[in-house]
Amino acid sequence: MIGFEIADFLKVRIQGYQYPDNNSYWDGNWLISDIELNLSGVFEPLTAPIVIAVMRPCLRADELPAFLGEIKALVAKTVCSAELKTLEPYFKLQIAKVDSAFVVNVKFREQGEKGSTEMSYPVEPSEVSDLITQLSLVVKSFPVRGRA
Repeated sequence: MIGFEIADFLKVRIQGYQYPDNNSYWDGNWLISDIELNLSGVFEPLTAPIVIAVMRPCLRADELPAFLGEIKALVAKTVCSAELKTLEPYFKLQIAKVDSAFVVNVKFREQGEKGSTEMSYPVEPSEVSDLITQLSLVVKSFPVRGRA
């Protein structure tokens, strides 16, 4: 399994294409994604880790290259934020530059639930560099199929 993570609180693992034999743009680019949001240490007092996880096709291969490009532009200081724009509403991810630091904003909603979990988390520049490396590998491993 391949994926990316930001610090210890957000992990995204891609298991593969939802339809591995389909090369069309619309059906062939859905990815089976295991997304884990670890809220340990966010809420006090905490007696056990709180982990919210989902595994479903909520990300598409065609969404990841644009996000990677935005993160690179963010590091190069040509934009103020990078956002993973997804077709499905269950998972939203944004990385913003605030002064000299980076802040990750996550919105996560379980399928069928009305409410959502939102949080912001500061990350080091080295963690953003690690994200670029990891996401580059994901984009290379799961290229966009077909044409829009």
